[in-house]
Amino acid sequence: MHLTKATNRAALSLFAIATAFALATATPATASEFDTSADATADADEGVIFSVLGDVGDGVGSIVSDEELAQLGIEVTPGTASSTPTVQAEPAPTARAAATNNVLFRWNDFGGRQVVLRSQPYDKILNKHNLTYRTPRVVTQKATTRTLDGGTSWRYRLAANEVKCDFWGNNCKVVRTVWVRTIVDFRSYQGDKYGVVTAYCEGIDGKCPDFVKNALNQ
Repeated sequence: MHLTKATNRAALSLFAIATAFALATATPATASEFDTSADATADADEGVIFSVLGDVGDGVGSIVSDEELAQLGIEVTPGTASSTPTVQAEPAPTARAAATNNVLFRWNDFGGRQVVLRSQPYDKILNKHNLTYRTPRVVTQKATTRTLDGGTSWRYRLAANEVKCDFWGNNCKVVRTVWVRTIVDFRSYQGDKYGVVTAYCEGIDGKCPDFVKNALNQ
């Protein structure tokens, strides 16, 4: 996220009005259409709010340093809120609903182990838990450890943090934290690994808050 310096009070006022209008009229980010206003916004008191996947701060209310954000690939400098991260569109519904439970995505976890995401688990992750394929990918890549979940399945966990800074990009603090869990089964299946079984927010039965799937570093 890059924030550029405003030049005068009139410009700041215009930005706040324009942002408020955008927030009031924007359609919330969905699995097939991502609204950039969900990535970095200015709230009523001209604060900047965004979310990241990874360890920053030390719990709700704690300070988030520039160094911590930089480690996640996010830059916050004094100025106006603007962010247009590059994201990939979600697959078409016909691909997600394939009865063959085919592999849609592949990546390596933090230890170099190949992980796959199949169509049936992905459909559940997308529609029941309000996440995208990027969420389990980032969780398995940025988690530093994994725990045996039983049999050939392993559990990965990563914090999703909502961060609020003042209008100038200073005094950033954690305002909400949700832990995201991803379960991966490495058993053989259809000539490959089974892969991701599920991904969800711990302690939440159903949909994760939007800020989790809108994290900037995905």
